[in-house]
Amino acid sequence: MKYSKKRQVINLQKLTITRETRTIKNTTRSKMTGLQRRAIHIMKRKNRIRGNSLMEKIIEFLTWAEEKGWEVKKRIDRELTLTNEIVNRYPVIPEQFVQFLNLVDICVAADEKSWFLCVNDYNREVELAFSWDEFEKISLESASDDESWKQEITKFWDRYLPIALSVRNGYTFYAIDLGSEFGSIVCGSEPEFEEVEQIASSLNQFLDKIMKNSVNFSSF
Repeated sequence: MKYSKKRQVINLQKLTITRETRTIKNTTRSKMTGLQRRAIHIMKRKNRIRGNSLMEKIIEFLTWAEEKGWEVKKRIDRELTLTNEIVNRYPVIPEQFVQFLNLVDICVAADEKSWFLCVNDYNREVELAFSWDEFEKISLESASDDESWKQEITKFWDRYLPIALSVRNGYTFYAIDLGSEFGSIVCGSEPEFEEVEQIASSLNQFLDKIMKNSVNFSSF
């Protein structure tokens, strides 16, 4: 009997808390104007549309690549997990490239001289001829014992995350700017890898340029 009374008290306390919580929520909602609620609704809708359009562009590119004879292997129902090496160095990666990594395991041009970096590359799960940070390693090796130069090289690669490599016309890389031009794509090549030029304002535009053959990424 004592147990039942105690249980009733607890239930009443829960009911009171629930009612108070609802009252607070309702009060907050009532303070919002219709215009504010509409603005929030529009913002959420825009984010959903933006997310869908980003995904559509990636799917369009992958379909095009397969038709052109590229080796494309898609990821199926696997959680995207990057090592601490990547997460700690690049804590904020543009949403579209995260979606790309979520969708693709392998993406290699038909001539096998250009390829996108994927999860296996960043996590160093497979031993390859070129690691994702291969060109940074080459630069650091060139700097030898010059510590000041090494710091400059490291700082550069802290800002630019390589997303694709090419050996079509010498060593070339494409990277996402994580600095002041966040999300834009730059291109650099040997011998001065750290001298780059912006070739696209976004990954979306970069994929478009590859499909239109307006960047020297593949020979189809």
